[in-house]
Amino acid sequence: MNRELLLFARALWYGAAMLAVYDCLRILRRVISHKGWVTGLEDILYWAGSSLFIFTGLYRQNSGVLRGYFFVGMALGMVVYSWALSPYFVKGASYLLNRLKEILKIPGKAAKKVIKRLKSAALRGKLSMSRFICRKAPKGERKDGWNGKKSRKVRKPEGGRQQPPE
Repeated sequence: MNRELLLFARALWYGAAMLAVYDCLRILRRVISHKGWVTGLEDILYWAGSSLFIFTGLYRQNSGVLRGYFFVGMALGMVVYSWALSPYFVKGASYLLNRLKEILKIPGKAAKKVIKRLKSAALRGKLSMSRFICRKAPKGERKDGWNGKKSRKVRKPEGGRQQPPE
């Protein structure tokens, strides 16, 4: 009888622990917005982890034998935790993490401003450098005969006179 009571007490703890972990997921969802598929993936991972947790607990405590009172104990542990601690834990932790997020936004905004100014200065530096290069380009006719226009280059005959077009 003592062994069954001990297993029932552990089942109460397992139920409360599983719901506490799920409350952590709820807090994370309140603080950071999630897309629907991410929430679904988190839930799948949670239930996979919970099933492993339950299986290993049953295997260690009761040699893998399923007992109805174990599952009743887990359900009762979840109900007691959700009634006694869950609302306060979720609200309090969400409040603290949202405040922390607001505090951390201040240095983030300052860093964004600095990065924006550095990018702007770099862009201005590139523009002024290109203007400097373009201004210092040699003026006049180039050796290859290109005059800077997109027109056809006219070659002069060796004699110095142009031939009439045919």
